[in-house]
Amino acid sequence: MAVGAILAGSTLAAKAMPSESVGLGTVLSGVATLMLAALTAIILIINARVLQATKDAADATRDAARATQAEAEATVDEAKATREQAEASKAQAETANESLREIRRSRELDFRPYLVRGRLGYATAAGQQLVQLVSIQNIGR
Repeated sequence: MAVGAILAGSTLAAKAMPSESVGLGTVLSGVATLMLAALTAIILIINARVLQATKDAADATRDAARATQAEAEATVDEAKATREQAEASKAQAETANESLREIRRSRELDFRPYLVRGRLGYATAAGQQLVQLVSIQNIGR
């Protein structure tokens, strides 16, 4: 904006002055042109910095996306490991329950007495003595 004002002012000054002052108008136009060139260079430098900042931001976003992907893969692996651990715990619980059932059954059987069947009989032996015959048979539990 300031450069535009300088150009407009130099143009008005060149028109208002007599023809001998054309050199002054030319000088002012040259100065304004140099100022425009300097502003253009500054804008180019600023644009280059903005471009670099944009590139850096894009690189950071790409790195963040890669990190997020790696984290997601690790989460999937952790979920699989958790599921496997849960299945192993379930199998262990089933085994423990089966062991408890076997222990209970064993205690129940240990508490019960053996079933024994006995039979008594009488026989006579020589000399007219009465002998009692006993037969015991172990049937088991």
